[in-house]
Amino acid sequence: MQVMVWGSLRLICAAHVENLWSVQFHLRPHHVARYFQALLSSVRRAWERLASLHSCSLCRRVPAIVVDGKWCMQVSLCNDRRSQKWWDANLALGCLIGCVDRPFRGGKYCSNHDPRLLPDFDDSFELDAHREVVTDDDIFLEYHVKDGQWVSGAALPAAAIQSYELRLLPKVDADRAKHEEESCSKDSRRGAVEHCIGRKSGGLLIAVYPCLHIVGVRPMYSSESITQVVLFVWHVLSYLQGITWVLYDFACGVLRFLRNQALKRDGKPFRKHWQVLLNLRWVVDKLHFKSGHSGCKDPNSKYYEPSVNPYAVLLV
Repeated sequence: MQVMVWGSLRLICAAHVENLWSVQFHLRPHHVARYFQALLSSVRRAWERLASLHSCSLCRRVPAIVVDGKWCMQVSLCNDRRSQKWWDANLALGCLIGCVDRPFRGGKYCSNHDPRLLPDFDDSFELDAHREVVTDDDIFLEYHVKDGQWVSGAALPAAAIQSYELRLLPKVDADRAKHEEESCSKDSRRGAVEHCIGRKSGGLLIAVYPCLHIVGVRPMYSSESITQVVLFVWHVLSYLQGITWVLYDFACGVLRFLRNQALKRDGKPFRKHWQVLLNLRWVVDKLHFKSGHSGCKDPNSKYYEPSVNPYAVLLV
């Protein structure tokens, strides 16, 4: 039986309800996420517009955002890791996010990247390592051919890369494997595919105002990293005005990263954008500063960073 869900989405995009945007759409069982990318982009722009209009006495007094990752909100992803990227031309910084479609049930790839359906199915290349290469205008992967040299992923058959990537997937632990063998629902015909843990997203990056009003949300397609946090904060700054403080549980590491990246870009047009990030006041939240930090609190450590101490700064 075909299921139809009728919905109406209304977003208020101006402070005085001057603009009202209404979207009507049908959801059907065969729809996949990519069909709604255009709609999602419009919704995100409208939502960010609403976030920029928020104003309260606490936010005016404390112009700050609190940033953190919520890793437990994960979804299964296609194992292709190189087809998409998150790139910001102003910072000349980016990260690879790969394909974000859901894989086949019980498989590791989506319909667009299934090795069996590739026109250049050739796994004669044996790869044993990979690395990210970042230039001023791009980020891409290179792979090391066994007994050979580093080769750009664009010059290698996709099947060879996928064979290498599948070897990188973590295996199911012994206790879980034993449970699968003893379970009456285990289908022996499915083979070893169940003994590899498929790729999953890294959860969400979220930014909130001091009043706990959510002002930024971004999916993470890999583990939480400084690069993603910096890109996220830079994006939030593009629609929020007057932000002075950023509270983050690894602010000391972010500061070191910003300084190193800004130094690498001395004399380049990107340098001014990095300075905007450096001019923010990065502070570790009290909970993490008290329980998990040591080097940035120790004057004798090379990681000493007194500016991130939440007990030594005045936010108001």
